[in-house]
Amino acid sequence: MLNRQIRALVLTIAAIGFLAVPIERGAAQTTLTVQMACNSLGYADGYSRVECFGYASGGSGNYYYDWTPNPDPLHDDGFDYTVIRCARAYIYQTVYLTVTDLDTGATGNSSRKVWCGGAP
Repeated sequence: MLNRQIRALVLTIAAIGFLAVPIERGAAQTTLTVQMACNSLGYADGYSRVECFGYASGGSGNYYYDWTPNPDPLHDDGFDYTVIRCARAYIYQTVYLTVTDLDTGATGNSSRKVWCGGAP
């Protein structure tokens, strides 16, 4: 009987302590709308290249652009424009874009199949 009373007392104290802890509410997440447009630059210098432009809206405007596959070294991640080297020439390849709002942490995604090299 004493065990039950002690257990009930401990649970009551724990419940009161839990209710006394303030709940922090974070800022509401902003929804980002992300789109992209890509164009084949054709086959040259031993590889095919595709240029892509990213468009984000609905956030603070302070965006980071993460492109996959990785952009060629002259057009690194972080920007709304990139040039991507294709895995092979004359194939369709999917390009992925994730945009992060650096002020709110919100993210948005887009993907597009692109033609690697010449006119399809």
